[in-house]
Amino acid sequence: IRQDQIVGSRRFSNYFWGIFLTIGGISFLLAGMSSYFKVNLLPIANPTELVFIPQGLVMMFYGTLSLSLSFYTLATVFWDIGSGYNE
Repeated sequence: IRQDQIVGSRRFSNYFWGIFLTIGGISFLLAGMSSYFKVNLLPIANPTELVFIPQGLVMMFYGTLSLSLSFYTLATVFWDIGSGYNE
């Protein structure tokens, strides 16, 4: 009996996008928090000069959205959704 393995969600692209979205989401969230607290939390830029409403608030929204999407992507990789075999 011949079995064809199905890769599922454990592909390089899913690992890449999960890590990429996590790093981007944390950066956007820290930039929004830096504009709110007026303390520089990022070593690369100085987001304390941003006005919290609307720029810092939007950056925090995008950071939260990105972290949620990365959690979903990495959860599908962890659970290996779509993998299996055909006979």
